[in-house]
Amino acid sequence: MKINLSTFNSKTAKSSSEHEVSKLLARLALFFPLAALIVGINYFVDPASLYQKHDRHLSLEEELATILLTGKNVGNVGDFDERIMQKYLIEQQKVPNDLVIFGSSRSMQLGGEFFPGKKLLNNSVSGATLEDYLGLFFNYYKKRLLPKVILLGTDPWIFNAKHGQTHWRSIEEDTNSMLEELQLPPLNIDEDTLIPKKFLNLFSLSYFNLALKKLGTPDYFPTAEAFADYNIRLSDGRLSYGKHYTSRTRSEVSADAHKYANEKVVYSLGNYRNLDQHYCEIFEKFIQKLQALKIQVILFVPPYHPQTYKRLVLRNDTKIILQAEDYLRSVATKYQLPLLGSSNPSHDKLTDTDFLDGMHLSDAGLKKILATE
Repeated sequence: MKINLSTFNSKTAKSSSEHEVSKLLARLALFFPLAALIVGINYFVDPASLYQKHDRHLSLEEELATILLTGKNVGNVGDFDERIMQKYLIEQQKVPNDLVIFGSSRSMQLGGEFFPGKKLLNNSVSGATLEDYLGLFFNYYKKRLLPKVILLGTDPWIFNAKHGQTHWRSIEEDTNSMLEELQLPPLNIDEDTLIPKKFLNLFSLSYFNLALKKLGTPDYFPTAEAFADYNIRLSDGRLSYGKHYTSRTRSEVSADAHKYANEKVVYSLGNYRNLDQHYCEIFEKFIQKLQALKIQVILFVPPYHPQTYKRLVLRNDTKIILQAEDYLRSVATKYQLPLLGSSNPSHDKLTDTDFLDGMHLSDAGLKKILATE
């Protein structure tokens, strides 16, 4: 009897292939409950409010704001929605501040000790963008409780339409309200960067860990201390970094600066070839509005670590920081605004000892810049 080996081999291969697929599906089935748990908690707890809007997190942010409003500091503060907390702080203000600070984490260390005799509130939030400045200021504007001076921390990415930051969406309604006051249309969200990030975050273990912290018991506490081993949020909004960070060696800071400058996509500077003209228009309209309200505006350009700066201005995908600063200086001239700092640390004679990492100054470094005011 003659056997058709080609048919036999084909059937055998098919059977083997089906068996492998079955094994793979069986393995995937084992992980499905865990994956479903991660996705479910990430979606419904949603610590950064990426997927839905509701009041589930307000108690934490309101409690933090309440502590700060009593004049106490908050120790060991972890992850929370900084924008919502700042919104609460602003809403509870009774008298106008002499000085209000808007900026990113690079402006977050500025507080009362840098401006003696001034009643101030630092409303800086991590990864701040122009959208944040508008939204937070609107909360002052609607109360008609306007500060005398606003210091704007002007990071180079605030003119990048593809900055990739989405945290401002927790105050999106306020941002759009301010844009309406400026007679400008709402900002378009870059769905090309937003959707993939939102989708991937559903499966993110780090986001899952953050969500679990939201569900757990907070480990922050009121304190009179202004500096400790842990981070402390001061009653004037300032962030005091803990000793674990401020006491790092120069070699550790240098390694951090080198790593930061050589990231494949540098923080919020991705796809940034030109200043977005719409963002520039918004920025100038905002300044015009502040001046019309008799608010003095000070621009602050936070510097980069010397090693970081040297690398960024050589990279084709990040040298836009030079153009951003040139634009800011032209705006300062046009509207007669004081401008402090520079992306270039040598502008204020800063050295590597004045930095905590590739993009954050030490208190000593900040004082050097403010001494030129």
